[in-house]
Amino acid sequence: MLEQIKKDACWLFEEERSDKDGVKYAMTMYLLAIGVFTLIFGVAGLVTPFVVEWLRSRAK
Repeated sequence: MLEQIKKDACWLFEEERSDKDGVKYAMTMYLLAIGVFTLIFGVAGLVTPFVVEWLRSRAK
């Protein structure tokens, strides 16, 4: 599974798999991007129910 993640990261950031520094860079950026997307969608998922309830209470 880690090999597939390395392949995906290198492909996404256009790094050669033979370049160890390039692979480290690609893996770091790949994991950072996943973390940011998870954080954004996680916060949106937590905030949405409160916003919906607030909008419902204002509509009455």
